[in-house]
Amino acid sequence: METPPGNCIAEESAEESAVQPDLTSETPDAPPAALSAYRYTHAKHDRATCMVPGLFRPLKRGDRQRQELHIVHKSKLLTLEFRNSELLGANDLRVLQGILAIASPLEAPEILTGTDTPSHRRELRKNLLLSDTACELKTLVVEGTYYQLAKELGYDETSGKNVTNFRACVKRLCGVLMSVSPKEGSSYTCQLMSQYSSDELKKQLTVALSPRLTDAVLGIRVAASGSHTRIEMVEVRKKMGEDTRIIHQYLCALFRPGEFRTITSETLINKIWPGQSTRETQQKHRERLKIAMNELRDKIGWRCIQIAESRGNSRMKNYRKWAITRPAVPNVLDIEQPPDTKEVPDLDQSPPKAHPQKAPKLLEAVDESDIAALAKSSPAKALRDYGDKLTDEEFAECIRKQPIAALKHCCSRLTDEQFAACIKAAPEACMRYALTRLTADQLAACANRKPESAIRFALVKLTPEQFVASAKATRWPVGNEAVTEDQIDAWFAADPSSALDHTESQTGMKLSTFGEIEKCLSPIRLASCARKWPEAALQNSGKLPETLLTEIVRENPALAIEYAADRIEVDLLDECILVAPAAAIRHRFKHLDKDQRSWCLRKSPWTASALQRSNLTYEERESCKKAIQAVPPHKHKIIIKECPEAGLWFFRDFLTSAQIRECENALRVPSKKPTTSP
Repeated sequence: METPPGNCIAEESAEESAVQPDLTSETPDAPPAALSAYRYTHAKHDRATCMVPGLFRPLKRGDRQRQELHIVHKSKLLTLEFRNSELLGANDLRVLQGILAIASPLEAPEILTGTDTPSHRRELRKNLLLSDTACELKTLVVEGTYYQLAKELGYDETSGKNVTNFRACVKRLCGVLMSVSPKEGSSYTCQLMSQYSSDELKKQLTVALSPRLTDAVLGIRVAASGSHTRIEMVEVRKKMGEDTRIIHQYLCALFRPGEFRTITSETLINKIWPGQSTRETQQKHRERLKIAMNELRDKIGWRCIQIAESRGNSRMKNYRKWAITRPAVPNVLDIEQPPDTKEVPDLDQSPPKAHPQKAPKLLEAVDESDIAALAKSSPAKALRDYGDKLTDEEFAECIRKQPIAALKHCCSRLTDEQFAACIKAAPEACMRYALTRLTADQLAACANRKPESAIRFALVKLTPEQFVASAKATRWPVGNEAVTEDQIDAWFAADPSSALDHTESQTGMKLSTFGEIEKCLSPIRLASCARKWPEAALQNSGKLPETLLTEIVRENPALAIEYAADRIEVDLLDECILVAPAAAIRHRFKHLDKDQRSWCLRKSPWTASALQRSNLTYEERESCKKAIQAVPPHKHKIIIKECPEAGLWFFRDFLTSAQIRECENALRVPSKKPTTSP
C-alpha cells in the first residue's frame, strides 16, 4: 500500500496505532539460538522519541561545545521537549540503542517504583529527577559492562578506548532532561537515563531508564504514542555513516517490518537537518541524503528507490520522493554466525546443514547500441558502468553533461583539455576525486573558488598561503589533525585567534593568558600572538625575546611607554618618546629629563596643559598657551585622538557636535587597562 506524500509526517497518530495490528509486538523475549554470535537480536525504543527531528544529528568537530540541545517536538497527542548542555550525535544514538537492547528482559526484569525501591537502588532512581506527577511511574534497571555493550554494538570488546568513548556517551545521555506533555493526562519531567555517580570511572554499566523508555522495553502500549519501535541489532551493528544511522532510526519508527511506503525527500531532510537552510545548503543535504539512502540499501538491505513526479507548479517541477520497503525480521542464524567458532560435532547426530553460498553476480553483456542509448539518457550511469567502452564522442558528451561522474569514475581517461574543463565546471569534485592529478596552479584555482572544499578534501596539498586563504572562509580546520606545522605557523600569522582554538583542541591545554601562550608556543607563533595583542605582550615583556620586544615596542610606542617603560633600554625609550610625546606626557612626565620635557611640550602642548598644568613652570604654561592659540583647525582631529580632555577644554567652540560627543564618550568611559588575556 502506497502512502501519499502528504501523510508522511502523520506517523504519531494514536488512532492509526490502535487500528492497525502491532506487527512488532511479540511473545516474551527468549534468548537467541546458540549459533548467534550475539545475545540480543533487537532493541525496543519509544516510537515518539525516535521521530523527534534534531534530537540526534550529524556533528562536526567542536559543535558540542558551541551549541546546546533544546528540542520541542509537537505531535497530535503529545509534546516532547529535550534539553542538554551538549548536542547528541550518531555515536550517542548507537550507544542508546545498545543499552535498550541489553535492557530487553531475558528473565525477570528489575523494575523500580516510587513505593518499592530497594535501598541500594534509591540513588539510581533519585538521579532520574522525576517530577511529582511521575514519582509513581515504573523505571527499569539495566545492568551490564561496557565490554558487553561494545560486543553487542559490533565493536572490539577488548579495546579500552571503546570504554572511554562509551562512558562519555552515557554521561551525555544521562544529562538529557526530557519533558512529556500529553494532551490528555498530567505532564512530567525526568532525565532520559540515570546512573550511579560512583560508577562513572568503573567499567560496570548500571543505568535506570526513563518511564517512556521503560514502557517501550517492556512492550507496554503508551496511549499518547502507540506501540514501541523494533530496531534490529543486526542493522545497528553494520558500519554506516552518521546521516544513515539517524535516518535509519526514524524509518524504523515509521515503517513496520516488511512494509512499503513512499516519503518525500524534504521530509527525510527535515528529520536529519531540521530548521531553515539556504538553497546551497539544501542542495548539499539532498546529495548527502542520496548517499545515506544508497548506504541504507547496499549495507543494510532496505529497498530504496528515488522517483520523480512532474507537477504543474513550476516551483515543484521535479517533485522527488523515495519508495522504501523495510525488510522483514531477518534470520539471525543466517546473518550473524559466531566468528572463528570450532565445535566438535556430536557423533550421534547428523552434521549441521551448511548454508549455501551465492555465486557472485556477473555483469551481462551489453550491445554498443545500448551503451550509446544509455550515454544519451543517463550519462552518469554510462560513465560509472561503461566508461571504458564509450566512444570518444560519447565520452566527451557525457563529460559535458556529468563532469562530476567523469572525475569520479573515469579520471584516468580524461585528456588534459577535458580535465581542465572539469576543473572549471566542478572544482570541488576535482579536489575530492582527482587530487593527485591536480597541478599546483590548478589546485590554487580550485581552492580559490571552493575554499571550504579545499580544506575538506585537499588539506594535505595546500601550501601555507593557500591554507590561510581557505581557512578564512570556514572553521573546519579547527581541530583537524591533518593540518601541518607550516600551515599552523602561517595560520598564526594571519589569524592567531582561530589558530589558538586549534592548538587548544589538539593539545587539550587552556591558552587564555599570554603567560600560558609564552610557555606553550614556538617563537614564530609567539611573535604572531604578540603582534596581535601588543598590550598583553608588553605587560609580559620581561619574558619576551629581545628582538621581538624591540619590534613590538617600535610598532606600538605609546603602549610601550605606558606598560614597559621600566623594562626597555634607554635608547629605545628615547625613540618611543620622540614618536609618542603625548603618551610620555600622560604616563612619564615626572621622569622626563630636560631635553625630553622640552620636546614633548613643543610637540603636544595641549596635552601638557590639560593633564600636567600643576607641574609646569610659569614660562612653560605661557608657552603652551601661545601654542594652543596658534593651533590650525586641521589639527583638531589629532588633538582629539591624543587628548580628548584638551579638545573639550581648549577647542570646544571649534568642534562639531560629532567631535564633542566623541570626546565626551572617551571621558565618560574610563580607559580599560589591557589584561593579560588575549
